[in-house]
Amino acid sequence: MLNLRSLDTIAEWGQMLKRQHRPQDLLALPDFMKPRQAAPAPEAPRAAPTPRAQSPSEVPADSPKKRLICATCGSKISYAEGQYCWNRATRFGGLQYCREHQQDIAG
Repeated sequence: MLNLRSLDTIAEWGQMLKRQHRPQDLLALPDFMKPRQAAPAPEAPRAAPTPRAQSPSEVPADSPKKRLICATCGSKISYAEGQYCWNRATRFGGLQYCREHQQDIAG
């Protein structure tokens, strides 16, 4: 360290190092800010659900009836194509088709 020109040089290097420092994970919360684990609430016994017909809006999102995949060819379709089919559930049976296969379905 004695071969350096002055203490200003060391301070300058320290400032450059400080500017280069980045935390490992920018989204990690400090310990005092992390949410506490709450105990799970006891579940009440549920009655068996009564079977009923599901409208297209009540179909779970993970079912094949709500995926943006053509039911005929399996290719991805746009949200607009899926919405067109969902709004005409009686014609398409609750499934969605690409524009090419929408024309093949009798309406």
